[in-house]
Amino acid sequence: MQPPEPKKLATRSERVRVLTAGVMANFVTAFIAFILFFSLLGSISPVGDVMITTIVPGSPADLHGIKQNMILTGINDEKINNATDFISYAKTLEPGSNVRLDLVENGIRKEINLVATGSNITRSGVKVFEVIEGSPAETAGIKEGMIIVRIDETGN
Repeated sequence: MQPPEPKKLATRSERVRVLTAGVMANFVTAFIAFILFFSLLGSISPVGDVMITTIVPGSPADLHGIKQNMILTGINDEKINNATDFISYAKTLEPGSNVRLDLVENGIRKEINLVATGSNITRSGVKVFEVIEGSPAETAGIKEGMIIVRIDETGN
């Protein structure tokens, strides 16, 4: 029986090369991951900030199937990014004019065509969701569902 051959130990420069290769592999992997992450992030476009919260029963919106929680992204090829865009554009619509709404419902884009009526008033303000019993708001006659558009002659 022959004695076992002694194990060969790596030299210092060989050990440094192995360690350096591991570190470089980590850097390359991280770099590729960042490229993939940011290219994916860049391809995701924001949908918009205008969500339908209330539909007036019997209104053109109600009759054409617009529902709560849909997101409005455009009106007549005009991109709507926020509530201010919506209010500004809605004020320019004349009663009887054709309106095409670009909406998103559950991630699915929809287009709805309707005719504007003169009975729809678009107002900016703060919607009251709850009135605490016995509060000064209740005493003043504020009710759930009201929209506050002015306080002490300040506002619209």
